[in-house]
Amino acid sequence: MSRPGEMELIARYLAPLATDPGAWGLKDDAATFRPGPGETLVLTHDTLVAGRHFFADDPAHDVAFKSIAVSLSDLAAKTARPAGYLLSLALPKDWTEAWLALFCAGLQDVQTAYGLTLFGGDTVATDGPLVIGVTAFGTIPEGATAPRRTGARPGDLVCVTGTIGAAALGLHVRSKTLAPVRDVERLSLAQQRIAEARYLRPAPPVGALDDVRHLVTASMDVSDGLMGDLSKLCLASGCGAEIALEAVPFDPALKPAIHESRDLLRIAVSGGDDYETLFTILPGDLEEVSNALARHGYRLSCLGVIRRPVGIEATFGGAPFAFGPAYDHFQPQG
Repeated sequence: MSRPGEMELIARYLAPLATDPGAWGLKDDAATFRPGPGETLVLTHDTLVAGRHFFADDPAHDVAFKSIAVSLSDLAAKTARPAGYLLSLALPKDWTEAWLALFCAGLQDVQTAYGLTLFGGDTVATDGPLVIGVTAFGTIPEGATAPRRTGARPGDLVCVTGTIGAAALGLHVRSKTLAPVRDVERLSLAQQRIAEARYLRPAPPVGALDDVRHLVTASMDVSDGLMGDLSKLCLASGCGAEIALEAVPFDPALKPAIHESRDLLRIAVSGGDDYETLFTILPGDLEEVSNALARHGYRLSCLGVIRRPVGIEATFGGAPFAFGPAYDHFQPQG
């Protein structure tokens, strides 16, 4: 049975996702979007490549969900409410309608979960692997300022939402060649499933900081590893930080194994795919910010403090702890 051509593919699978009138049913090369009165548009773009950002045999439904969630993580760090996205698909020669149907079902799930819609994009064929590009956009109120990486100052508290490390461990569960098998095998089957689920299906903290954006001095999402991303934030702000790794909020089910293995601890704080928000605040604002996050169903953890000397000093059990570098697309990964 022949597969649909480009226009039929768009009409059958993607057009039903484009629910805003400004998307024009994906029948044009562009879309119009009108934010609410007095709103500011925030835009972000991410590209995911099979074999690099996800495994080629990952479930299509989860690949779709993650493709959007990673961009929503950037919007969440800027306290922007998601509104919509543009999608590009470079489909390999062996793509099937069954895979595409499951992929679009995953897109529908993430749209429903976070209240956004597809506005358009592009579909092409490729001789290489599957490539997914997402441009997501959201809004912040008129007069509000989205926090940047550059505002951290000595004395600020270093905070993070949610839990850290499970996704990085989940990546190692799916590809044990990335770490010594003996370390991954410290995790029970149930723990491996928890880690794998977090890797496949991230949950960015959309809305967590909306009520207290004016109290956030610096912010970015945690996508390339907690400690590496903290290094990026500090470098942008011209400062450093002191961090106690005991304060890192690991998933309760994984925490014992992580604390017992320095290798698993290093993976958890250096690995990527958490998609939480890393941010700094003044000490006097901690209670207000923590309460605000709790009202939205999010957890705040304080990891340490910003200091004047550039560089990150991390300790575990009172002793210095060496952590790995942040993920870099253009450097060899060990």
